[in-house]
Amino acid sequence: MEGQALLPHLNARKWAIFIAVVLLAVAIESQPLSLVYGISLSFGSVMLFASIGLLRLRYVALGALAVYGACMIAFGHSPFVLVHLGELLAVGLLSRNSAKPLFFWDACFWAVIALPTAFVLHVADHQTSEIILALLVGATNSLINATLAGIVVKYLPVWIRMTPKTKQPIHLKQALAHFTLFMIFVPYLMYLSIGSTNITDTLERNTLHQSEGTAGSIKEELSRWTSEEYRSVKLGSDIQIGYLQNMITKYTSEGLSIITVTDNKNRIIADSQGSPYGLKFTRLQADVQKQFNDRFYLTLPANAHTRQTWQDAGYLYIQEVPQASMTIYIDTPLGPFLDSIYEEYFYHFLNLMLCALGVTVLVLLFGRMLTGTITELAATTANLPDRLKRMEALEWPTSGIIEFNSLIQNFQHMSRDLFRLFQESSDANSKLKDQTAKLMISEEKLQHLAYYDGLTGLPNRLHFSNHLLRVLEEHEQSQQRVGQSVAVMFADLNRFKQINDTLGHAAGDELLQRVAERFARFESGQCRIFRLGGDEFVFVLVYEDEPLLHETADAICRTFNDAILLAGTELYVSVSLGISVYPRDSHDHDSLLSHADMAMYQAKEQGTSCYRFFDDEMNRYLSEKMQLENGLRSAIRSGEFKLHYQPKMAIDTGRISGVEALIRWYHPNLGLIPPDRFIPLAETSGMIAEIDAWVIREACRQNRIWTRQGMQPLPVAVNISGRHFEQGELPQLIQSIAAETGMDLRLLTLEITEGIFIRNHDKVVAQLEALRSLGLRVSIDDFGTGYSSLNQLQRLPVDEVKLDRTFMKGIANDPKKSRIVGAIAELLRSLQLHVVVEGIETREDYRYIEKLQCEEAQGYWLSRPLPAEQFISFLQTHAKEDREEIS
Repeated sequence: MEGQALLPHLNARKWAIFIAVVLLAVAIESQPLSLVYGISLSFGSVMLFASIGLLRLRYVALGALAVYGACMIAFGHSPFVLVHLGELLAVGLLSRNSAKPLFFWDACFWAVIALPTAFVLHVADHQTSEIILALLVGATNSLINATLAGIVVKYLPVWIRMTPKTKQPIHLKQALAHFTLFMIFVPYLMYLSIGSTNITDTLERNTLHQSEGTAGSIKEELSRWTSEEYRSVKLGSDIQIGYLQNMITKYTSEGLSIITVTDNKNRIIADSQGSPYGLKFTRLQADVQKQFNDRFYLTLPANAHTRQTWQDAGYLYIQEVPQASMTIYIDTPLGPFLDSIYEEYFYHFLNLMLCALGVTVLVLLFGRMLTGTITELAATTANLPDRLKRMEALEWPTSGIIEFNSLIQNFQHMSRDLFRLFQESSDANSKLKDQTAKLMISEEKLQHLAYYDGLTGLPNRLHFSNHLLRVLEEHEQSQQRVGQSVAVMFADLNRFKQINDTLGHAAGDELLQRVAERFARFESGQCRIFRLGGDEFVFVLVYEDEPLLHETADAICRTFNDAILLAGTELYVSVSLGISVYPRDSHDHDSLLSHADMAMYQAKEQGTSCYRFFDDEMNRYLSEKMQLENGLRSAIRSGEFKLHYQPKMAIDTGRISGVEALIRWYHPNLGLIPPDRFIPLAETSGMIAEIDAWVIREACRQNRIWTRQGMQPLPVAVNISGRHFEQGELPQLIQSIAAETGMDLRLLTLEITEGIFIRNHDKVVAQLEALRSLGLRVSIDDFGTGYSSLNQLQRLPVDEVKLDRTFMKGIANDPKKSRIVGAIAELLRSLQLHVVVEGIETREDYRYIEKLQCEEAQGYWLSRPLPAEQFISFLQTHAKEDREEIS
């Protein structure tokens, strides 16, 4: 209703250009020019560079984010997004009012900012040559794109018609630079593309020929073996495997190939690297980048997109030996060949860069020879205003270059117009005085807008706050105000949203104006009306007699007994009114408003056109909260906290494998208070650290009691707050409790939530490592409801992950959720993490997680949290059932 467009500067034409640029850039970026083994050139930024002259810089940056984001999601590209964004912003800013080509400013960006910064950041990196090659390729690619963008902007007819200005003559130096660079870049790129194809084809043919020969020789020798020799290999005979190992070593070519022989289960029998017998051959897990035939492949590590990953790539030749039930793998790594290839391409790109820069310098020097006219023009226009005032004759130079003639003509026009400007300056001074007067009027209007609502004309929220503060201050300080009270009446229209949505925002605005007119009738020296926003209004009434307050409240509710005529339609509206009174309810203006707001919602529940006073019942929540906060400080000393214990079951054996200690608060007045009601209060009040220390100490003490009673040592888990990691004293606390109780810390697990890693990540990780060094285990509780990712999880010092109970709700009837939980469990196991599943409520849930091969289960199906003495009985019953099951 009163909002503005998010992108007001983009009209329909600009939107069309923006979308076209983004789509073209994505299409071009998705088809890079692949040269050789990870070296490629992309040309999507040509469109982004070209759009600098058509769109505002902010939208060019937005388009770049869209392009690179789409390419990373859809095509798996990993461009240097920050570098490209910085490049676009720098070139856009520098070229905004400059006649120099985009190529010039892009070269400045790489020479002054990008390359020096990258060199400083990676000067100590052992992969400096790889970084330099990547930057050289990126810089060359960007310079080519900037050149092509300049050509598109200046010479492409479609692009010229899209520019808001009429076609301008082309600068000679730019035309020379564009033509020369184009004639350098395009043939050289064709040469590199053809050369890349020749290099890869030659390497593939040679590798295939050598691999076929080696595999054939090994296969021929194996064919001469007897069945007894084959059987000896299968039985793991060291002698026969040694023969096979010697055979492989003999055919290993100068260390350039890796030969591996496996059995029919893909287990290594022998290889040229001396791998242990029976080890799983994993080279086949790499992604197949290209398949030449049914035996020869080009492989890459999974998710490979960088040149560094190509160091681990290779050509893989597979030769089966059916009579021996063996397979020969000949892996020829690319690493030994890439250094020379990359070095060759480094000099290719370096020569291209130096050639382009050298030609640019020559073009600039040649262009300067043609600009002698500029010097003459500068001398003629020196102190031009003063010379025009003195009526001096001006001798204008001439030139055969279009740009110079245009510039000279502009100065001639400017000199003629300057006479007219001198004459108009006096008129401008008088107009300036008029504008100053209007500005003062505008300031008065702004002052009014700051304190009054623009729609209804009533005082606004800021005015209300200032007025109520002033009234309360006067009542606090003035003796004459004794016996008076101040009522804050919060009024809210009923069904306003329905009316607004049905009749439209314009009708809603008109309705608010009509309501404000009726409310304004109550304006007096004792009563002020304010509009806070939307359909919310506030009355501030100063009164002495209580009946006056009730009469005023009744009158406000009755003011809408008569219909409001709106767009020819009679509307009947009603109001709900909540009232709080100073000093009875509060002395604070914010509390008075919030209390009135609470009372207003009570009035809405009671019915339409009525009012309610704030009372103790509404204040019950605040009182209970304060009571809980105060009770927390004495709960530990008074022994009101108890621990309940919920067992965890080992899924593979069905036996009790651990227990989680859960705190319960038995309040003397309020009874049993669940943790979700008092733990947040403990967090905000700072009591959580003391409560957690009690829980850890009590859990350790009870564990030692059970051990002394002859029970099998049972691991115990406790939940702790993230506040401990801010204080940094948790390791010392755990050591102190262990020394005090005699607890074996190998039986203690600390459960934390994912949220603690949001702030002070390094500090938290350091403390967790210190805790694990004491022997205890660390578990992430409620996994899946916080902020961690599986990628982040592998770098965290944790031993266990507890899947949140929400994953198990309805899992038996939800195939999608079932697949998600199965995938998460499989990934967690691959990270060698102990997996505990919470929320096991039914036997069907338990049967499902048995299939997931998780380690432990926990939930009400097994047992609810029990007091210590009941937990002992549960353990004895469960152990008896186990013995009966065994017998």
